[in-house]
Amino acid sequence: KAIHHHSLRYHLLLLLSSCFLWAVVSSTQNTDPSTTPPPPSQVLEAIKICREKLAVDPHFPKIQYSLAQLLDSQISHSSSSNDDYNDALVAEVLQLYLDVGQPSSSVIEKRIPPAKIRFASLTRAGTIAKDILRDIPQATNIFSLAMSLDGIEDASILLAFEAIMPTLMSSVTVEDQMEVIISPEGITTSGTSSEHQTTQVAFDLCNVVDKKCPKETIGDQYRGALLRRMKQPELAYQSYHRAVVKSEKNMMDAEAESDPKILGNIALVGNFVRTSVLASAAAREGGENFQRQMNYLLDAEKLAAPLFASIMGYENQDIVDEHAKESFKDLIVDLYNNMGITEKKQGSFKRARDFFAKALEINPKDGHALVQLASVDDGSNVIDNVVSSAKDLDPEYVSALFDGYSSRFESELVDVLQYKGHVLLHNAFMKALRQLGRSPLSVKKIVDLGC
Repeated sequence: KAIHHHSLRYHLLLLLSSCFLWAVVSSTQNTDPSTTPPPPSQVLEAIKICREKLAVDPHFPKIQYSLAQLLDSQISHSSSSNDDYNDALVAEVLQLYLDVGQPSSSVIEKRIPPAKIRFASLTRAGTIAKDILRDIPQATNIFSLAMSLDGIEDASILLAFEAIMPTLMSSVTVEDQMEVIISPEGITTSGTSSEHQTTQVAFDLCNVVDKKCPKETIGDQYRGALLRRMKQPELAYQSYHRAVVKSEKNMMDAEAESDPKILGNIALVGNFVRTSVLASAAAREGGENFQRQMNYLLDAEKLAAPLFASIMGYENQDIVDEHAKESFKDLIVDLYNNMGITEKKQGSFKRARDFFAKALEINPKDGHALVQLASVDDGSNVIDNVVSSAKDLDPEYVSALFDGYSSRFESELVDVLQYKGHVLLHNAFMKALRQLGRSPLSVKKIVDLGC
């Protein structure tokens, strides 16, 4: 009986291991033809064995995790679009991952999974809720649980944070009556609506990152973005300023350790440039003087320009890969554009032209620099030649311009420019209907001729 028991268990472990390998290979989209997934019959048999085991012993996280991974591999390859997913299968996988990530009180202590396994289960559950179910509140709650676990590396916490925050930020809408409350535990907001709750969760996640990863700047950056959206420019500026201080400290620590890795320097300096640009823009919105705004950008240029010249000279991709070069180049272009905009707002058009010209030296197709340079035209042929030589704007610039403006288009049009054409049209339309003795509901079709 003992021999039979160990033989069966060994066979099961081999079978599960092959399936796990398939799931991992599939998830990373490995196209190596030498990698052969196990036959579907073996996968189904392994799923059957796991389910039989759980039917007898339902509080066994290790088996639940095995079954979740096996079924997860079926989700990944059973559909080409989100609409075709098997709802029951997705729900089962989600619940299995949650059971592993949050073991119930019925699970005996020696069976409780390690923190890394619980974290991996919760982040996968959060991803399923976000990307497949499109349930942002549930996904946010799950990622929050994952980030709150103890014993997780900083890098993993930051990955989870960055996985959910862009989606969460896109669903944040700020109410006029929402108030910001500052306390030693972080920022909280007043209110009871669903919009308030979403905003508060976003702040809570920023607070978690600050607590668990105190050296990282990403929490301050997202907090600053939230505060800008809430029309709290002074608080937003303070948050971005903290990010700059942290970023500078991280560079000083790396220099003290004499870290020779150029890629490490690119990451650290790149983050410093990014946070400096954000802090400068926030300083302008927060009412800080011109010199304070410009100092952030000048400090960033002082560090970034020599490193940029250095890395552009490296031909060996083993030292600096092409992606790192391009990303850093985009940051430098953004830096010079912001320096030009800051000078332009101060009325220093010549200095603004010089900075936009520097941006175009690095990327002649940069739409932002081209448009800004044209806006400070001094009537010389030099600018005319530069602008006219551009056959078209960088498609990415055009896309980003419209995408970035779309969210504030209505408020800019109505609140800032005081546009009221739609109000006049509506009032005239209603007056005409009243004169005809007709109800607005009687109008079945309206043709919009646009502009």
